[in-house]
Amino acid sequence: MSSYLNTFVLPSNETREVDPHKDTPKEAYDLNFMFPVKELRTDKVLVCPLIPSLHAQLYFDGTREGDVEATFQSLRWGPFSSVSQVYTLLEEYRRDASSVMFAIYDLTRGPEPEFAGVLGFMRADRRTLSLEIGHVVTLSKFRRTHVLSHACGLAIAYCLSAPPEGLGLRRVQWTASPRNVSSQKAAIRMGFKYEGIVRGFYDLPNGKKGNDDQALNSVEKRSRREGLWKMQSLWSEGVERKDRGIASDCWLASITTGDWEYGDTKSVVERQMIRET
Repeated sequence: MSSYLNTFVLPSNETREVDPHKDTPKEAYDLNFMFPVKELRTDKVLVCPLIPSLHAQLYFDGTREGDVEATFQSLRWGPFSSVSQVYTLLEEYRRDASSVMFAIYDLTRGPEPEFAGVLGFMRADRRTLSLEIGHVVTLSKFRRTHVLSHACGLAIAYCLSAPPEGLGLRRVQWTASPRNVSSQKAAIRMGFKYEGIVRGFYDLPNGKKGNDDQALNSVEKRSRREGLWKMQSLWSEGVERKDRGIASDCWLASITTGDWEYGDTKSVVERQMIRET
């Protein structure tokens, strides 16, 4: 029998530090992202790289207000029971060079910027020049305001504008649980074009509302009803995750360079940001 060399070792997901980067100052924190990162701003919103020592406590405190369960019902993470869980999640993102997190500040409510939520770039790929805008969480007091439109508009423009103003990417995508209608509507408002349903894309913990029959295709629904479903999860963590949920479908939309440079998407984004002023 022939033998083949394959030296891949599954990377550890362990976070050994207690509250990693809790005390790391802004200038010493390594974003570890494959594309350039900078602050983005309108006269109403600032989007800046998220620094755990500056923003983790703000994120934790902000998501404890309002309907906490609703904030995280379709997301893989949260609700957080301690700020340590926020530090651990942020370190998980930092170690992945295809992801980077941003803090969103509202500039309209007083002399000092006010922390309003977070936004992330995920699944970045230098070969395909693409990424996904995700981990979008607007704190309860800033929902239905200009904050989400301005923050997403800045992110979209930065991704698709030609260098040096932007990254010059070919594609930006947005995913959501099939039942997360508010996220889907937000994407469509910002010019994303619906592409379809990607089957079995999400792995959501048990108990999440995004992990129910409305988020599953017919094969998975039938398997679960008949008690046949087995979660195959050995590759992502090295051990079987008995407490994790089954794979859920996702709603997918995108904006491409063609939409941005030659279509109407740029004007859609600009109009939305003006309307939310």
